[in-house]
Amino acid sequence: MIPYEPEDEIQIVEKWKKIRDKFEKDNMNEAIKEVNRIEAKDRLLVRFLNVVHSRKDDLPFTDDILQSGFSSLRELWSSFCDQDASTADERFPAFANEIEQKLELAITTRKETLSQPY
Repeated sequence: MIPYEPEDEIQIVEKWKKIRDKFEKDNMNEAIKEVNRIEAKDRLLVRFLNVVHSRKDDLPFTDDILQSGFSSLRELWSSFCDQDASTADERFPAFANEIEQKLELAITTRKETLSQPY
């Protein structure tokens, strides 16, 4: 029979505490990264919506005829979000410029279509 020594139990408990603490720290770090990623995505979404909303008077998004265009904007936003989150802030100005160009094209097309006689 192996002799029981309280020091062994203390060492085992201390090892488990260290393992548990490391696990909790790793989980907390992952959670912090996820929160930061979500917050960055939210900030970018606000910027995206500001770009789109700035043209709401020229391009009413409530018209059924524009639903496909609105879906395209959502898909464009979704594809932007699916890319590397760590470079999203740096990539956003080019993305916003692309959105503005697409909106300008949609507005021009709409105005030309509405101005044509039937």
